[in-house]
Amino acid sequence: MFDSAAVLDRPSALPDDAPHHAAAPHPGRLICRIEGARDPNLLTRLVSELARRSRVPDHLATAPLECDPSGQWIALTVTLSGPQEAAHLAARIATWPVVWSVRRLDL
Repeated sequence: MFDSAAVLDRPSALPDDAPHHAAAPHPGRLICRIEGARDPNLLTRLVSELARRSRVPDHLATAPLECDPSGQWIALTVTLSGPQEAAHLAARIATWPVVWSVRRLDL
């Protein structure tokens, strides 16, 4: 089972530490920053969506938005089967009611 607390409590999980770490290029890699409401169900839903696709994030970090205490950001890096699945997942996340924006950093 994925231990989100272990990932989320790391000191490197800062806004400027969005997933820019060196990873070999992969056409199905999705690197994005998600901004949305501070709703615990957002992170749960994201992890559930990845589990449904049998994927484990390469990097996952979250913190409150500095400019809006009612919001949070989530930095996500995940390797999917290809560019179409990466685009589909980013578009799907963007339609969730508590998500304000999804900014892809891998394009």
